[in-house]
Amino acid sequence: MIDEITETAEESKETQVKQVWFSIIGVLIIYGIILVFANSVLARIVKSDVLNNNPYLYHINLFVILMIFFILIVPFLFSIPEKKLSFRRYFKQIRLSNIKPIIAILGLGIATSLVYLLFLYLSTLVSAKILQGEFFFDLRYLWVDAGFSEYIYRALIPGIWEEVAFRGIVLVLLLKIYSERTSIIINSVSFGLFHLINLVNMRSSPTPEVVAINVTFQVIYTTAAGFVFAYLFVKTNSLIPSILSHYLIDALGPFLQVILFGAPISLANVAIVRTSQTILGIGIIPSLANVLLIFLVYKLWKKKPFLEENNSLEKDSTL
Repeated sequence: MIDEITETAEESKETQVKQVWFSIIGVLIIYGIILVFANSVLARIVKSDVLNNNPYLYHINLFVILMIFFILIVPFLFSIPEKKLSFRRYFKQIRLSNIKPIIAILGLGIATSLVYLLFLYLSTLVSAKILQGEFFFDLRYLWVDAGFSEYIYRALIPGIWEEVAFRGIVLVLLLKIYSERTSIIINSVSFGLFHLINLVNMRSSPTPEVVAINVTFQVIYTTAAGFVFAYLFVKTNSLIPSILSHYLIDALGPFLQVILFGAPISLANVAIVRTSQTILGIGIIPSLANVLLIFLVYKLWKKKPFLEENNSLEKDSTL
């Protein structure tokens, strides 16, 4: 009898694991398809001269489609992360509505992004020194003439929807079947590997080998950053800090990566810059620093009511 109960429990657990992974893979596949083809479809519908004069339409189009997918299709058609969810319950499940205490939630998001931006600045200085280039930071030129102002609204797409996808949905699902540590590791690795999707840019790039190098290093440093975002999500029980941190990095980071070279840039130079960014910039070292920062802040506030409340909410939603 006991053996039968144990066997039934194991079968139930195995079924749950399969269902969770089926949901995760399904959501990520559709998410990837949207990223690759949404703007291609737009280009076939809207006249090219209109798109050339209004390049922000691409970002608006992609943002709206992703919003419809994650806010309507995922919870109500796919019943993820749970069946029969109201809007309020859905936002609570993916922890998009948890913002108390506001100082702690926003403060950790901003603090982790500042750590990354500081190390990114240092990595650019290191790269410039090694390659005998010059760090360039003329905000007026970059904002107006070089078009870097586009990153301010362009960063909303990964800042919001990558976090909703990987932390709000994928990580929440993983926590149903694995421990926090295992879930965070799987989440960060899958987040890094997902960026292989950027290899599609090789088709339209005049230098596909540069795209390949960039994406290779991107997989590594996004895995490290993904670990921080997942750890931040688990510790605060809120999606807001990781969204804020992710957005600020993507919006402000490009301003800190401009190096002027006197000679043409070689593949070796690109590899050196990406290596510096991966180790020092937004990769391994700053990620370790941010994990330590989050750990110390959490330890400092361990006895605060909001952490006790978050822990109880977390247990309710992950068991």
